Amino acid sequence: MKYVDLTQIIDNDTKVYSGDESFSIKQAADLERDGYTAYNIKTGLHVGTHIDIPMHMYKSSKYISEYPLDRFIGNGVLINVVGEDIICLKEEYYKKIKENDIVLFYTGYSSKFGEDDYFENHPVISEELAEFLVIKKIKMLGIDAPSPDKYPYNIHKILLKNDIPLLENITNLNDLVYVEKFEVFAQPLKINAEASLVRAFAQYKGY
Repeated sequence: MKYVDLTQIIDNDTKVYSGDESFSIKQAADLERDGYTAYNIKTGLHVGTHIDIPMHMYKSSKYISEYPLDRFIGNGVLINVVGEDIICLKEEYYKKIKENDIVLFYTGYSSKFGEDDYFENHPVISEELAEFLVIKKIKMLGIDAPSPDKYPYNIHKILLKNDIPLLENITNLNDLVYVEKFEVFAQPLKINAEASLVRAFAQYKGY
C-alpha cells in the first residue's frame, strides 16, 4: 500500500482565521533538566487540517466524539478544479460522485498555506454544487483551502445541515491526480466539541 499525507503541519507561526484561537506549542519539561521531555499546546479547533461537524453552525447536542470511526473513512473521489475561483457543478460529476464518497476538491490553493491572504482569496464552491452533493449523499467533503465558502458561509450551512462533515486545509492532493482508486482516513480527536484537528491521509494500492 502507498500513502499520501493530506495534513498540514502546524506550529507557532501557523496563521488562523480571524477571531480564532491561535496555535501555541511550548516545551514544559526538558530531558536533561527534568528527566523527561514534554510539550503543552493551546489551540482552537479550526487550526490547520481539521473537521467541522453540524454543531459548528447549528444547535446540536451531537459532539464529534459521538461519531463512529467509520464516519471519517471512505472511498475517495478527487475533483480537479485547479484554476477555478468558483467551483461549479459539471455534467461529469453526475457519474463520478456516488453515495458515501468522500469528495476531495483539488484547487491547488494549499500552496498558499501560511501566507497573509490565505483566508481571503481562496476558491469557493457554488450553492448548486453543494446542493448536488447533498442529493448525492456524500460522506464528507474535503478541500485544500481554508473553507469551501466565505461569509455568510452558505456552503457550510447547506452541507452541515445535512450532516456532511467538512475536511478543511488538506494538502498534497496533487499526489492523487493519477491515482484511480483510493481511500481517505481523517480521524478526529475524541473530544466533546464542534470540530477537531485531524491527521488525514489517503491510502491506495501501489508498488
